[in-house]
Amino acid sequence: MRTIFIAILASLATLAKAQSPCDKVLLYDKMFFPYEEFHFKRLKRFDIHSVPDSTLFNMKNEIISLSSAYFFSELKIKEVRLYDTSYLALSDTRRLYPINDKSSNPVYTFYAMLFETKASSGTPFLFRLDILKNGKLFDESQIQFLTRGELEIIPCDQAIAAALKDSVEFKIKSVKNISLAYDQMDKMISWTIYSNEDSVGNVYVKRINAANGKPYARIVTKTITTDRVEDVKVRN
Repeated sequence: MRTIFIAILASLATLAKAQSPCDKVLLYDKMFFPYEEFHFKRLKRFDIHSVPDSTLFNMKNEIISLSSAYFFSELKIKEVRLYDTSYLALSDTRRLYPINDKSSNPVYTFYAMLFETKASSGTPFLFRLDILKNGKLFDESQIQFLTRGELEIIPCDQAIAAALKDSVEFKIKSVKNISLAYDQMDKMISWTIYSNEDSVGNVYVKRINAANGKPYARIVTKTITTDRVEDVKVRN
């Protein structure tokens, strides 16, 4: 009987762990950022092997110059999308238009690359860099999340603990979803903790600075803003 009881406890512990919000963290590829002018999922899929070697070489040097050789060595390219003014996005039936770089030169093409890596805490992290054909970053602010060239992210369970402990404005009693991404508006990597809906349909949201674990934003909403953006068909 004691053996069966221990086995049941072990099964319950395994089930509880499997159902933890930390097992299903939403990263950049599962999120939607309203302020992004060119949403990643709405750009054309592109084969990484078709990116010129000169672009990749210059990109490597550019990223290292803004971070470190070690940081770059830990990166993997998960996916590439293409911004190209020569194809028509069927989602809004309008042609993409040239944009200007920081020197006011027109840009007709760039590679939107999704990188995956891990923080020193072991936390998986995805981020996007838009790479010009010459290997330079279109927007250097996309990598401003680094602290002294290092990726500092507290573990998921610590972020949840910080959100549950925080009593400013409102308390979160239970967690439904959690996301992790670099927010260019806030200029930091954030853990975003979403509560279960209350009796009137409110969702309570707390944003945690992923570097130091401090809550810095609190929102009450009716919707969760981490909805997936499905791939949009494009005409080649």
